[in-house]
Amino acid sequence: MEGLKDIRNAVFELAERKTDAVLNLTSLTPVTRDNVVQLRTKKGTHHSLVQNGLTSYLNRIGIPVGFFKKCNNENKRGLLEQFHAEHADQEVLLRKIDNNIRFMASSKYSCFDNHDVLDAFKDIDSDLKVKEHHNTDGHFVLRLVADPIQITDKKPFYPGVQVINSEIGESSVKIQFFLWEEVCTNGMVISRAQFPMYRMIHIGKKRHNDLKKALEQKIKEIPDFIDTCTKLLSSSEQRDAKEAIDRIQRSVEIPLNIKEKIKNKLEDTDGLSSLDVLSAMTNAIQSCSWSERLRLEEKAGDLLFAA
Repeated sequence: MEGLKDIRNAVFELAERKTDAVLNLTSLTPVTRDNVVQLRTKKGTHHSLVQNGLTSYLNRIGIPVGFFKKCNNENKRGLLEQFHAEHADQEVLLRKIDNNIRFMASSKYSCFDNHDVLDAFKDIDSDLKVKEHHNTDGHFVLRLVADPIQITDKKPFYPGVQVINSEIGESSVKIQFFLWEEVCTNGMVISRAQFPMYRMIHIGKKRHNDLKKALEQKIKEIPDFIDTCTKLLSSSEQRDAKEAIDRIQRSVEIPLNIKEKIKNKLEDTDGLSSLDVLSAMTNAIQSCSWSERLRLEEKAGDLLFAA
């Protein structure tokens, strides 16, 4: 698959800096200093907790993040030491990069790394090309596309497969169909009807073969996906913009600020189609965080199917 080589090299280079360790809580001493939380091992090594590391740590302990931030260093240390003392036999998995803890989970947690995801692509014969790739906000996102669908007087829409993973607990492994419009990085993610999302959680024995089979199946279904999307896009282009605007305004899942951005981008709706409205929506959500953007792109896909 064209474009995977450079991504593979970057992912495997980063993987060399990552380590996993299963440790007993009695071997970890919490240290708080200047509002920074660290865990000190019996060997005297200090591991700082990055934001997601601290959040996952507090989630395991059952301490609300907002409450913890309001505590002074002495109270923070007291809360953490009490938990370690009461759960002395508990083992935890620490995911580290360099010397920083980025995720704490149960020792039963079996992470599926980004390089595991890329390994699943090995030996899969396909003409798909990398259109977009991100490794940010705890999400590894890879978008592979086929040849574009061309709608008269519109920018091309690239149909393809989206793979999402998170090595630090932000997401399970997901495979979805999506449409990538040739405007910025507008995307509509499709996870409904005959094109459901494949999802694999990070618990239990690693299932490399399951993921590879799921990828192969999704790639085989791309011709059907292209046929369906061609009909949907053509139909949406023939519908008046008001229909899509009404759906967006009624939706409680779309934030008010995004609705306002869509309205500003459209200005005058005379002569516009439902497809123009969906394009305005996917463009408006580009400024969102990755997790919010992915959620709203799925909503855009739902609106395309709803039409």
